[in-house]
Amino acid sequence: MSDDLQALVLPEEYRASRAHLFPSPQSLTWFVRQHKASLVAAGALTVIGGRHRLHPDKTDAVLVEAGKQAAQKAVA
Repeated sequence: MSDDLQALVLPEEYRASRAHLFPSPQSLTWFVRQHKASLVAAGALTVIGGRHRLHPDKTDAVLVEAGKQAAQKAVA
């Protein structure tokens, strides 16, 4: 569990390392708002001290799954 806690980052840190996917702070904010339930269920999003924290690996997994679902809808 402590590894998970050490992995948690602020959204701006997550976005900075994935700027090719989230070119603006608003793009990440939109993604989190649209997929909040999935992020929480996956253990990717938590709130500590009133601030959102993201677990990068778990957030990536939710991002990939959301992309797959969007692609499936696009071809249906």
